[in-house]
Amino acid sequence: MRDSALIEIIGHVGKDPSFPSPEKYPDFVTFEVAVSNNKKEVSWFKCQTSSEALAKVVKSYVKKGDGVLIRGYPKANAYVGKDGKAKAQFEIYINYINLLTSSKDKPSNNEMSKENYITQIEELSKLDDDIPF
Repeated sequence: MRDSALIEIIGHVGKDPSFPSPEKYPDFVTFEVAVSNNKKEVSWFKCQTSSEALAKVVKSYVKKGDGVLIRGYPKANAYVGKDGKAKAQFEIYINYINLLTSSKDKPSNNEMSKENYITQIEELSKLDDDIPF
């Protein structure tokens, strides 16, 4: 048996995806996803892929504010911030993405209200209660 770790998150894209070296690595894309664990705490995950198929999906459809489900391999990086304090950054190497909401679904002012975001997260967390095991 091969050991493996997978992580799955549901959240919202924090800013439009970036393509650090489109000439050298055309299929490498990165973006950050915010996950609200409760009404006061938000965790950020740096998501990246170099898969041609996933990169095409991200380039074509993923925008700031979109709701996404991400599944992939986790990695944690520790570093010292500019303020001299120890920090950590969580990365996910994506092997699956599902677009839950798109930019077109957002309110006309292009910002999702905090109440709507919290309601969506609460509704999605209720889905786990239906699983009998």
